Amino acid sequence: MPKTVEFIENRIKWRASQHNLPNKSVFLFENFTVETKSNYLTHFNEDNSGKIILLFTDSKNNWTALGTKMIIGYDGT
Repeated sequence: MPKTVEFIENRIKWRASQHNLPNKSVFLFENFTVETKSNYLTHFNEDNSGKIILLFTDSKNNWTALGTKMIIGYDGT
């Protein structure tokens, strides 16, 4: 039985809650404004990565996005 995007999203959110996430440096991507989301989405194609669920960040130049299909890391380049 193939897993749906909704199943994977709920599983990621459930697992994150088991580790006290989100917190001050980990965010639920869905809670960002459209403008903030678009700033991150310019660096990758959501068709390839799947729906972005969590964003781990320590600055605007260093972040990691956890999607339903892949993990994307960005170091400012």
